[in-house]
Amino acid sequence: MTKDPHPDIRFVEALLNNNHKLVAAIYEQYFPRIRALIEKNSGNEEDAYDIFQEGLMVIYAKAKQPDFQLTSSFYSFLYGICSRLWLKVLRKKRTAGVTLDEELEFKDDFNFEDAIFHREKRKLIREKFGQLKERCQQILNLTLQEGKSHLEVAEIMGFANANVAKKEKSKCRSKLVELVQSDPRFNELR
Repeated sequence: MTKDPHPDIRFVEALLNNNHKLVAAIYEQYFPRIRALIEKNSGNEEDAYDIFQEGLMVIYAKAKQPDFQLTSSFYSFLYGICSRLWLKVLRKKRTAGVTLDEELEFKDDFNFEDAIFHREKRKLIREKFGQLKERCQQILNLTLQEGKSHLEVAEIMGFANANVAKKEKSKCRSKLVELVQSDPRFNELR
């Protein structure tokens, strides 16, 4: 059974078909993010432009292969390629103070696209977690991070019983899911 293509395949097709309007939209929508990545990591706007261009050329070359499938958002794919390209530049320069989160050794069998997808997803969840009320953060930390039982959470938080703790945890998780899913980046990470 073949999987339906990712909706962002339109961006790849725009590159393949030289669709100037959609290629311009790619630059407008994604270049600022790639520039921020490069500038945060010892680069400048000119470096970012070069890496962005090279990233698009890599996508173009990959998309020309008959078995190519886009399995994540176009941005995740582009970000992964650009960060990998920039990391190579930094390694060549042996620049000090590199802060790239992707300090990974890239091997042929390493699925970079999946790694970027999961890193971006975790980043979004952490950001939205920080927007929860302190009480919800504490409940979720106790249950999910520390592995406390509902009874232990009830005692720590001063709830009447474990059922109240379970109900409160459920409300907090639902609120977190709602915050994550309402963020426009969520659709890019699907």
